[in-house]
Amino acid sequence: MRHFARWLERAASLLTVVSIAAIALLAFPLFYDAIARKFGAPTIWVFDVSQYALIAGAFLANAYALARGNHFRVQILFGVFPRLRRALDDIALASVLAFGIVIAYGGGLLVHYSFANDIHSASLFDVALYIPQAAVPLGGFALAAQALAMLILRATPAESSDFGE
Repeated sequence: MRHFARWLERAASLLTVVSIAAIALLAFPLFYDAIARKFGAPTIWVFDVSQYALIAGAFLANAYALARGNHFRVQILFGVFPRLRRALDDIALASVLAFGIVIAYGGGLLVHYSFANDIHSASLFDVALYIPQAAVPLGGFALAAQALAMLILRATPAESSDFGE
């Protein structure tokens, strides 16, 4: 079972790398568009691409945030019931797992609907919307995978919410 949990962590980590790449690469099209507009040749694709990359980056980074303790957490009960900390962490991780599954499933339905009906963006770039929408179920999968791995490995999110660590 630990091997499966490690595989889930690697899958979530891979999607984290994709998230980092998507956000890091945002600077290039924005820089290009600023220069192109300066010379009177604005682009039709930069807004769409940068918007979709930012959304994908945010969804795919959820697993990383959960593993590092920077995901949403309610810690008020830890002080009131210190002996129940492990159980409360397990309940929280199970809730995140369920939430990730719902997001993955619902996002999958959205992607399927857009693909089956050949839905495209209303912009001039005319993107097939199932492509950027795929970030939703992938992000849900990454979140669920990380939560399940943490439950199996009995790991708790990091104590610190300091983003500098």
